[in-house]
Amino acid sequence: MLQLEGHEHAVLRLSKEMSHLRAFARRVSELGGPPSLLAATEDPVIAATALRRPGTSQTTAASWLMTLRLFLGNALGEDEASRRTDDIEEKMIPRRRKSWDQTDRVPGGRKSQGATDRRVLSMVDLLAIIEKARAGKRGERAVRDQAFVAIICSSGLRMNEVVALCWEDIEWEEAPGGKVFPIWASCHRRQTDLRLPMYKTARRPLTTLRDLATGGDDRTPTGPMFRSVRAPHDQVGYREWRLILDGALRGSGFERLALTDIRAALAHHLLTKKGVTEIELTHVLGYGEHKHVRSLLEPHKALDLSRKASERKKQKEGVK
Repeated sequence: MLQLEGHEHAVLRLSKEMSHLRAFARRVSELGGPPSLLAATEDPVIAATALRRPGTSQTTAASWLMTLRLFLGNALGEDEASRRTDDIEEKMIPRRRKSWDQTDRVPGGRKSQGATDRRVLSMVDLLAIIEKARAGKRGERAVRDQAFVAIICSSGLRMNEVVALCWEDIEWEEAPGGKVFPIWASCHRRQTDLRLPMYKTARRPLTTLRDLATGGDDRTPTGPMFRSVRAPHDQVGYREWRLILDGALRGSGFERLALTDIRAALAHHLLTKKGVTEIELTHVLGYGEHKHVRSLLEPHKALDLSRKASERKKQKEGVK
């Protein structure tokens, strides 16, 4: 009965998401935009205009934008989905509200922050996010959620790839003690099979999840890694995991943090503390070109240069 109810819920949710996408596509078409959803989201101006059309409530606009993010995440990957939807939201400049009753009726995004959108995190921040993933939870849910967030913070795997992970995709290093990358995961990206490493911060949460899945036996678990607690035969959907990750971020004091910033913190730590080169980071993170690593590290490099300049200034003042 529980499985049947879960199936019906999934069907209703999918039907609602399809309805949102069709309504958005019609709105874009009425504005003279491209018929394809992928093409429409390449133009943040027309997409934002469609979402902010008079008569569209704030709740509806937010639901459409969330559904677009899910659709793009499955079609193009989490990084590109975040980039496109963030660009759209930047164009949704909040309208001026003349009275309190317009709060739920007038859609609009956050104010443009320009170059300050990127956040600079450290490994300490990532450890805090991993720890907060289990805060206020117990048992299997706490173990499962922490393992999921640990993979996000410890590897170059995209969110949709983590959601789809099976135990058969995981490879454990023999005698992993002291190794920088004790766990590896296989995924399919850009029409190619990749084998990506996980930093050692993922080892303890994943080991605990594995022990839970096997009941402490030596056998290797099989099937999906991240299952619903109430319906063990069902995987948890992308949207639910996004909410779980957002909760861990909020608990750590970070609001609206992009996955790019998490990945940048990991890359900078590996580069400066573990001796991994930028070229090696291209393969560690699963990027197709080295230029993506350079772009990823730009905020950290700018901060490092600023710190060095400040230190030199203090040294000169000390000499005087």
